[in-house]
Amino acid sequence: MKNNILIYFIFIFVLSFFFENKVKGQELQFNATEIQSLEKGNKIIARNGVEIIDPKGIVIKADQGEYDKILSIIKVKHNVEITDVTNNNVLITNEAVYFVNEDKIISKNETVIKIEEKYTIDTYNITYDRNLKEIFSENKTIVQDNNNNILKANNFKLSIKNKILEAKIVNLIDNELNEYDIEIVKLNLETDEIAGKDLSIKFNKKYFSKNNDPRLKAKSIIIEKDNTFFKKGIFTTCKKRKDKCPPWTIAAEEINHDKTKKIINYKNAWLKIYD
Repeated sequence: MKNNILIYFIFIFVLSFFFENKVKGQELQFNATEIQSLEKGNKIIARNGVEIIDPKGIVIKADQGEYDKILSIIKVKHNVEITDVTNNNVLITNEAVYFVNEDKIISKNETVIKIEEKYTIDTYNITYDRNLKEIFSENKTIVQDNNNNILKANNFKLSIKNKILEAKIVNLIDNELNEYDIEIVKLNLETDEIAGKDLSIKFNKKYFSKNNDPRLKAKSIIIEKDNTFFKKGIFTTCKKRKDKCPPWTIAAEEINHDKTKKIINYKNAWLKIYD
């Protein structure tokens, strides 16, 4: 009987600890099923359903968390989801470090960033710097929007403030399966417009005859929802021939691809026919 009473009181104590134990340090709030305070309160270990809330606008959820109060560093592992409430962005990864005083997050390995529920960035080892208002990675990156346009690059930098994503050596496949290879790209996440320099395009052949190989090269490009504008472009539909020019090309100062009407218009253009 005495043993049963003892077990009952231990059970009540454990429940109270699990549900009521909240640790605050430098205005941070920790909620977890298990919380340990070590090194005279300078280190906190949290496990099982960890939630960390920073009043600056960061909410972190993970299976495991560790807070070093002296260094003001939070390390989280396994099923990590970090929400930037202020900027409406979500970061999903398996391991990350939050530098509290610097307002900076660094992820490890594969990381997915959801930008305002409109764009998804799939990359590795990102730096999310809220102080500089930048997100960047030097690793391979895939950016996809809700319209199924897919941009691939070897790196990227995103301005949180201006919503402009910059990337180099970009391969872009739009939702009509036109393929763009562009040296430098700027993507406006608010207007969905893309500006780029030094590019080549392989158009989807379904809008052309079977024997055609439609392609275009240009110095610059602006891609809007219904139109694409090129500067100093050269276009042909002729199939590629080894070590030879295509039978003909059209060069123009300006080229407009009307996606709705499936028409290509030229301004200040001239036709070249090769032998």
